[in-house]
Amino acid sequence: MSIKKIPFFGKLLTCTFLFAFFIVSGVNAQSCDATLIVEKNRNSKSADEDGAVYDMVLTNTSSASESYTIALKQLEEPCSNSVAYRTTKANVNLDIAINNKKIDVKNNNGRAVASGDAVSVNPGQSYKFTVKVTVPKGTPTQRWSCIQVEAKSASCKQGAASTVLKVFVPDLNEG
Repeated sequence: MSIKKIPFFGKLLTCTFLFAFFIVSGVNAQSCDATLIVEKNRNSKSADEDGAVYDMVLTNTSSASESYTIALKQLEEPCSNSVAYRTTKANVNLDIAINNKKIDVKNNNGRAVASGDAVSVNPGQSYKFTVKVTVPKGTPTQRWSCIQVEAKSASCKQGAASTVLKVFVPDLNEG
């Protein structure tokens, strides 16, 4: 059995082809990374008669311009971290607005889901928006509402950037 030697030119051509393939693959591959945070890390707030406002920052950390859809879900799972405010009572549904645009929350298999308009963010840039949560009349007090805010890129199939807002509805009659 004989082993054929590949001439130097053939090795060079093979290496050049593989190098070009990896370069082109790297250029076409998109990184769909993004971060979504609440400014000053204030994820937990009490909603008084004026409600609670969360200043959000969505940052595109990928290498390409991306279009994101902001979605909200009112979660059923408890979200209180504090022993003082922990409760076994069910979460309450609150009214939500993004950038002062009221979101109609629809019930979808036990989860409330709402979506805002898509926003385009250049690589390395941030988009700031507000989520305002208000308490409808007749809402039970001494309860929590947990709202997941999610920013999903239109061009990426993988996960989304998300964070959970924790809203406590106090009894405003208590001193």
